[in-house]
Amino acid sequence: MDLLTLDTNALRDWAWSENRTSEKRYGNNPEKKIALRETFNKLRNLKSIGKCEIGITTQIYTDYEKSVGELPDYIEEMIGSFADVSFSSPSISTFPMTLPFVLVDKDEIQGIFRDVFPNSKPHHKKYKKNRKDALQLYAHKIAGRDYFITTDSTILRAKDILKSKWLIKVETPESYISLVSKK
Repeated sequence: MDLLTLDTNALRDWAWSENRTSEKRYGNNPEKKIALRETFNKLRNLKSIGKCEIGITTQIYTDYEKSVGELPDYIEEMIGSFADVSFSSPSISTFPMTLPFVLVDKDEIQGIFRDVFPNSKPHHKKYKKNRKDALQLYAHKIAGRDYFITTDSTILRAKDILKSKWLIKVETPESYISLVSKK
């Protein structure tokens, strides 16, 4: 069974495709919404037949800049033992801290950040978001998950270096489904 980690944006796409949120994504393109709904239904089916486990990291709190119990209701509904997505553990020791946890290796996080976002500088407008993405990738790695599922184009462009140097396999939801169907 493959252990998947959904990037926060993938989870937001899933919620949007199922009309769980009024958030506008992809210009609210109805064809995109239908395609995403079909993709996430396939992913849900793979989970139900035991091909994969779908998880997120506690870094979702960092992405939303919220603490435990403060995520949007539609996200909270998608997370839990009886929902589609569960928390991967251990978590990394950043706020909020959940048990079990491991202490972060700042050099490793910095290395992932440098490899994925080599041109990101503290004064850039996306610097903070890029740091959060590096933490998300690191948390995935620490949790020992198999595939990091994302739609983030920058992370996808770095998938080769992430795999070879950091042992992090990155796929889009669609490419993961295609990969599993070939097995």
